[in-house]
Amino acid sequence: MRKLFLLAAILSVAFLSGCNDSNSTFHDPYDGVGAGITIYNAAYGQNDIALDPTAVAIRLEMLLAEAEKQQVDFSTVKVTYGKALVNAKDLFFGTQTTIVKTTEGVYTITYNGSTPGRLDYYYRRGAYVVNTFNHRLSADGQPWTVTLGQAGMVCWSVGPFGDKIEMQIQEMGATTITRQETRYSISFLNFKAYLANSRKYTSDWSGDFYFTTSVNADDLSYSAQQEAVFTLLGGARGASLYTLNNTTPLHLSYAISAANPLKWDPSKSSSFRLIVGGEETATLTSTADYNVADYPASSVTVTRTLNDKVVSIKVSYNGITIIL
Repeated sequence: MRKLFLLAAILSVAFLSGCNDSNSTFHDPYDGVGAGITIYNAAYGQNDIALDPTAVAIRLEMLLAEAEKQQVDFSTVKVTYGKALVNAKDLFFGTQTTIVKTTEGVYTITYNGSTPGRLDYYYRRGAYVVNTFNHRLSADGQPWTVTLGQAGMVCWSVGPFGDKIEMQIQEMGATTITRQETRYSISFLNFKAYLANSRKYTSDWSGDFYFTTSVNADDLSYSAQQEAVFTLLGGARGASLYTLNNTTPLHLSYAISAANPLKWDPSKSSSFRLIVGGEETATLTSTADYNVADYPASSVTVTRTLNDKVVSIKVSYNGITIIL
């Protein structure tokens, strides 16, 4: 079921429309908050790709835990999707993605650019290496790590009109995921990526986050998490893969409120990708990166609220608040 993948829904399309470059002809069609929307889109987009290794690792845990529960090899696990019984590996990773295990509990997940799994979002070409240290991710205090494979990684998404946004992951320190009692911590350092044909704007992004599940933190298998609600909180900062001055990478910070974390609940929204609650703040951290006249305030706050399966998005910027 689609509900499973809310743990990896940080990869969802959460951008707000209205991204503009900073220049002398800046025009704001969003009642004074257009510049804030640009700031948010850049911070969210950078953080989204930096969390991709985490999303892949969580999918792997869900697959391995389900295989252990069914007492079958992970390549042959069957799960129910909609009304059909399907191969879980294909559902999670796509039919042409390969997963190779070593005796040390290390899994190399190699993508060839083919169609993503039906519950995935990014197309990928390259490999991630997940070290499980021969234990379940749900083992308290026992980390997993994710690093780049030798082939590196290229990720891209395709918009509704066929537009393609491609990102090259150049380098990354190990992403570490660790269960801490009722929640899972995520930590990554010096994540370096750039947009295709824009290598001089290379990110250097680091962050710490926590995610929780509303059901059983001891068991992240597909079947155990079907009715779960997931939350995510934390923050990150650094140079991003975007620019507003065509000279330097845009430096940003991104934070999710601990009091109002991001929330996914497909039972109420009918969508596994849709963020249904939470508050985020994105901030420009270096005035050298942008035209201050175009961005009179450095921070924007975005708050989501779900009412009757409809999500309202409140954007607050420079003393102005609008509902999208």
